[in-house]
Amino acid sequence: MWDGPITPFVVDLRGSLAKYPAEADVSDPRGIAPDTLPDFGWGAEAGVHVYPLRGRAVALGLGASLLWTGRTATPDTPEGAADTLPGATTKLRVLAGHASVNFGDRNGWSYLSAGLGRATLSLTEAGAPDEESGGLTTVHVGGGARWFMREHLAFTFDVRFYRIPAGDASPTYAGNPAFTSVVGSVGISVR
Repeated sequence: MWDGPITPFVVDLRGSLAKYPAEADVSDPRGIAPDTLPDFGWGAEAGVHVYPLRGRAVALGLGASLLWTGRTATPDTPEGAADTLPGATTKLRVLAGHASVNFGDRNGWSYLSAGLGRATLSLTEAGAPDEESGGLTTVHVGGGARWFMREHLAFTFDVRFYRIPAGDASPTYAGNPAFTSVVGSVGISVR
């Protein structure tokens, strides 16, 4: 049974898990052992989405989101070793806009979306000053769904692929190779 068109807007708040680059071409320029880099990080995402074109089963939307993730990894110290390796910290922040195609009605819908954004990547030895990439233009694609359990509150999930371009080395940044960060997130939507 159809319960009316998708609502005019929603606001998302989600917890996120992001995949990071943890290869030797990331660690070597920084003088960090590759196994000290975190390969994933936890964070949060907030987004606003509007649906200016809403039909019976399909709506076209526009939105923007801000993703913050980070993690410090501490390597295992071999038994009997005198020194411990320092850990490393990776942080990823992305501000992105997107367009979406949404399928469903006001009580729940799924979506596919794509867009552009600006990413900032930080890769440093634990305790060292942050070394940030500056703005890197990123392309992203993904999808997810929202199910309204109450009039104004929904459960939501999203899986997104961010293509982060190579970052050039500078006096304050050792550079990074191009990589794809897969980000999964779950949380709530409010309308």
